[in-house]
Amino acid sequence: MGKVTFHFELNSRPGADGKHSIMLRITHNKKPKRINIGYSVKKEDWNAEKEEVRKSHSLYAQINMAMKVKLLEAEKEYLKRFAENSPLSAGEIQRKLKKEVLGESYLDYADQHVGKVPNPETQAARESIVSKLKQYLGKGRDGRQKDLYFSEITYDFLKDYERHLTRLGNSANTIGANMKVLKTIYREAVKSKRYRLTDGSPWDEYAPPRKTKTKRTRLKAFEIEAIEKLEVPPNTRRADAKYMFLFSFYMQGIRVKDLLQLTWKDVKGNYLYYSANKTDKGRGRKIISKAQAILDLYKPIPPLKPKPNDYIFPLLKNVDKKQFDPRKWVKFLDSKNSLLRNELNEIAEQIGTEKLSMHVARHSFANIARQLIGDIHIISDALDHSSISITEQYFNDAEPEENDELVKRVFGE
Repeated sequence: MGKVTFHFELNSRPGADGKHSIMLRITHNKKPKRINIGYSVKKEDWNAEKEEVRKSHSLYAQINMAMKVKLLEAEKEYLKRFAENSPLSAGEIQRKLKKEVLGESYLDYADQHVGKVPNPETQAARESIVSKLKQYLGKGRDGRQKDLYFSEITYDFLKDYERHLTRLGNSANTIGANMKVLKTIYREAVKSKRYRLTDGSPWDEYAPPRKTKTKRTRLKAFEIEAIEKLEVPPNTRRADAKYMFLFSFYMQGIRVKDLLQLTWKDVKGNYLYYSANKTDKGRGRKIISKAQAILDLYKPIPPLKPKPNDYIFPLLKNVDKKQFDPRKWVKFLDSKNSLLRNELNEIAEQIGTEKLSMHVARHSFANIARQLIGDIHIISDALDHSSISITEQYFNDAEPEENDELVKRVFGE
């Protein structure tokens, strides 16, 4: 199996705080591999000859004791492998020892965290962020996902990952959003005692790149009119895209996933009542005449009447939601949104405007409403935002009659 030696040393590169990570160096057949054991000290607090922390460090006794424990764990695992007569390379020894020396896997905890997120849309988004991190870590020679342990998440690691995301073409805002989720998972593990901090959190040192102001496509009133007047072949996806975009605008920026899932039982007189998919809030919205005209286009020809549970818009026709698990349902809805986006971009070319998406209907409603009434609280409620700050990025919950007043002032009815 070959002789294996274990030694402690400092990482040659200091972190942002000037401290060096303490590494356990494993040498097998003259091939060294290193494991970050989760502690960092300044160079003057390290005794290289004795491979221990000097008394000048306030936590020298605690860190030295932890190093001894981790060394015993490493030697125990090695002896176990030796007894089994299992030949291992230095890299394989490193992988075998990592969990014993470092403890909890960040990736394992992240997967558990994602699995417990109640909202399928949020769950899918967080799963995507964790998957991006896994792709960065890559796979080992055995084809298995390389692991990431909590103590390996240092300031340097976070900066390296940030640079990787930048090379991928991710914007500063996207990088910030990704890092925020990874930080949330880390801090949740600390709060739940699944991971115990030994030398401060790397997130206290790390700051994501500064946010940039996002340019949001917002149509002006004359561009909305251009879409209204645009002739499209009836009973086509192009027609569906046009009318669903306008319906979202008329209904105060209803989100596309909610729009796709509207059924005829949600229409009660002059109002539309539905549960918002993203926030799970019940929403009640007045149906203005232009929105009603679109509903009439999708009603069965008399004497037939719409069935209460039938979808209003045809993209989900004959689809049974019960056949999907929540996350697959979200992805299915995303695929339908992509179809609409393709058609809307064709419409954008026809009317000579920027690229369109269903979300542009929300931005456009918010912007036109702000220009006409200026009451951001009422607009925030109409858009179903969780905070005013989110609405402000578009540029006290409102009472139903306030929302009716909003409709009257924006649409004139």
